[in-house]
Amino acid sequence: MKLNFLNALNGKANHEEIAEQIVALEIKRKECEEERDIAKYLCKEIRGKVLCGEKVSKDAVKDADKAYEEASLNLEVVTESIEELKKKLYEALQAYRDNEAKGLVDLRKRLAEERDKAQHEFAKARGRLFGIALGIYKYPERARVSLLDPQNFIPSATNPFFEEFEAEKKKALTELKRPTVADLEDECEAKDTWLNRFDPEEEYRNIIRKYESKGNPASN
Repeated sequence: MKLNFLNALNGKANHEEIAEQIVALEIKRKECEEERDIAKYLCKEIRGKVLCGEKVSKDAVKDADKAYEEASLNLEVVTESIEELKKKLYEALQAYRDNEAKGLVDLRKRLAEERDKAQHEFAKARGRLFGIALGIYKYPERARVSLLDPQNFIPSATNPFFEEFEAEKKKALTELKRPTVADLEDECEAKDTWLNRFDPEEEYRNIIRKYESKGNPASN
């Protein structure tokens, strides 16, 4: 994961990108802590020698101090950035939730429109089917009774017209416009369930775990 947390801090990232940067910075923080600890140890070692009267060049002392200062500042920048990004992630998750809620309104409108179109087509198909039944049974009541028989729509493999029924059913399914009304309804239900169960803390943990697993090959 590439570090690019300044964009996230400047409000130029979505919740996914912010979460990715938090995880990347957590990895970087461990590196910075190690670098700071090593620099601190070397700095103390050199200063210990100076205090004991050993001959140490001023440049060596200066370089050790500088290395420790830089490592400490790097760690400070990373730590503060993580805390700021955590706040931004909560804000971004809420904004994402609000946007999904608005999207659900549009999706429901689309569902209603597509269902109306499909119902019109279904009515035509029923009309054709009833017309065919009338051609067989002559009288409307006899045609209705036949069409109400479940075996006509859930035929067993022993039914003499089973193959024809299955072939036409599969053909109709492949010719359906996607997404179907059922697909849109499933999407609406899934979004509605997620919105009703939305928990910022849980969403935060889930998205962080997602990028932690991506950053750790052993977790994949």
